[in-house]
Amino acid sequence: MFPRTSSKFQSVYPRSNYRYQPLEQDHIRLLQLLPTRPDGRPINQPVEWVDCKLVHIPLAQTGDYEALSYVWGPPNFVQTIRIKDESKESRTKLLNITPSLYDALRGLRYSEHPRFLWVDQICINQQDTAERNAQVRRMGEIYSRASCAVVWLGNLSQDSMLLKEMYDELSILLSNVEGVGGVLMLDHDALARFLGTSYKDEQKDSMIQRRRQLLEQFLDIPWFTRAWVYQEVVVASTVDMIWGDIVLPLDFVTGLVVSVYGLAKSAENGDWHKRIKKTRGFAPIRTIHHDRKSHSKRELDFLNVLWHARKHLDTTDPRDYVFAFLAINNYTGAPTQSSLIAPSRSLQNQITPNYEDSIPDIYINLALTAVFNSESLEIFQYVVPTNPSLRKHSLPSWAPDWADRNFVCGSPIFVPGVPFRLSACGTKRHDPASINPNQMELTVFGHKIGFVRNVLRHSFKHTYFSSTLKEAYELEKLETQLEKQVKRLSQERSDQRPPKWFMESPRETLLRAILADGSFTVDHKLSHPVQDLLRAYDNESDPIDEEAAKEETKLRHYIRQAGEVASGKRLFLTDELDIGLGFSTIMKRDIVCILYGSKAPCILRQDPSGTRYIFVGLCFLHRWMDGRQNPRGWQWEKGAPTTFTLI
Repeated sequence: MFPRTSSKFQSVYPRSNYRYQPLEQDHIRLLQLLPTRPDGRPINQPVEWVDCKLVHIPLAQTGDYEALSYVWGPPNFVQTIRIKDESKESRTKLLNITPSLYDALRGLRYSEHPRFLWVDQICINQQDTAERNAQVRRMGEIYSRASCAVVWLGNLSQDSMLLKEMYDELSILLSNVEGVGGVLMLDHDALARFLGTSYKDEQKDSMIQRRRQLLEQFLDIPWFTRAWVYQEVVVASTVDMIWGDIVLPLDFVTGLVVSVYGLAKSAENGDWHKRIKKTRGFAPIRTIHHDRKSHSKRELDFLNVLWHARKHLDTTDPRDYVFAFLAINNYTGAPTQSSLIAPSRSLQNQITPNYEDSIPDIYINLALTAVFNSESLEIFQYVVPTNPSLRKHSLPSWAPDWADRNFVCGSPIFVPGVPFRLSACGTKRHDPASINPNQMELTVFGHKIGFVRNVLRHSFKHTYFSSTLKEAYELEKLETQLEKQVKRLSQERSDQRPPKWFMESPRETLLRAILADGSFTVDHKLSHPVQDLLRAYDNESDPIDEEAAKEETKLRHYIRQAGEVASGKRLFLTDELDIGLGFSTIMKRDIVCILYGSKAPCILRQDPSGTRYIFVGLCFLHRWMDGRQNPRGWQWEKGAPTTFTLI
């Protein structure tokens, strides 16, 4: 529903008196934005009103129209437009809208011709929950059928025209070189003339400084982080971004961002590189480009999209962290051979948007649907510990809270969106028949590997926020601590023998555990021999010949990339002296197990009753990541599984 207008506005702004007529089945409303000079009015005469018509039309018969993508802004409906009656143009009604939409409509009007737009705030009766639910379900199709998705970024600001100058020159000097993900890169030399190649250029040339600051300002426009805009531009056939009078194709903006980032990385002190990366639009614009291509092939994974939204996008209503993405992989052409799945099995097709449902119910229903739809526990990949004092929703431990990004343990153990080639559970799948009548509980099956015997007291620093790898990892200190704990725990065992990995190559195994054996990389395995990685680590501050220095610099960069997984994690030892890497929330006596349908080992914690379990998270466990083999030669898959009730 529309929030009530505060009393201080009621006496100043005209109140809305427009009344929506019900939509017929399969119909939508289109906004006919009337021109600024319908009667040949002189162009310099100010226009006080934004005049429109609302047309009901079957979606399949809409013809050419554009779909508007914009930021609602604060829900203060204090601006007014006039809606003209279709039958009697002299009769008009008033409709209150937000200031941001009012600015967009004023900026998008043609001078002499009407413009047909679909605008969610106006074309959906926001006070009718049933209509809102139905129309939200169709928004993917609405944006997909539009001739163009028009992105309104707001009115021009100081120096905005510098961006227009860059576009005019750079758009005709494309390098014809595709970067990562098929981004068409801009001409490097031309870009360097506009933006410089070092921090010294920025200090000496005020124009370079202004252009750089303008790009940062552009990428910090709130539109880039709005949840709904992702779906709106991913499913659209064509996207134009409008900033005041400047019109920029989305593909150019993507090429500009990626090209600028590459240029910034080469700057001497890396300061501009960090500034670009911190902007609101840096991550979303690259993801949108990649996902537009994947969506057209119906190869997008719905849960991976939600994970991206959880990290980078914002929404006023937490329900929209699910509902705003239901069009993914729908409303495209014929599916490719690699993506021929029955629509009824598509996860998002199992979700019906209902804004009367509670947020916990929506998130729990999504998690349960994902489990039983896929016959797997893939949903566990998206469960990451967050700050309990900041949690707003009461959810079971196994259901992700898509609105909570107050992470306390860094990134997930495995990168969402990157297929994991190994499977700790082998070919075992979750049994979809194991339905628990209590929706707060999930019944799963598996085998106990052991329990956490010791958690090493060592915090890993983020590799990219540390000046050296030795500062980030402190391998020597960690190795001493590990040796002490292994010897102590070995003496407590009946055979008093250290594990084989400790006897043969403790330092190599330690680095493998810190890097989760490459699980955080695209290949999900270490791409270099671990001995070479250790040598590069040890030689970080030692002078070596130039050729060797290049190779070891490359190896150290790889260690930094692969080592991101260790941030916010802890190394642990089990009672069987297996070594692993898990979230820093793990505790002694936590249970390490293989669960059917989970590609990685899981850590569970018994609740006080002793009959149910809290899901703590996935973990890396050395030599247990491939269900076909393990260090004990244990054929666990032939034994009867244990039933675990997760709460």
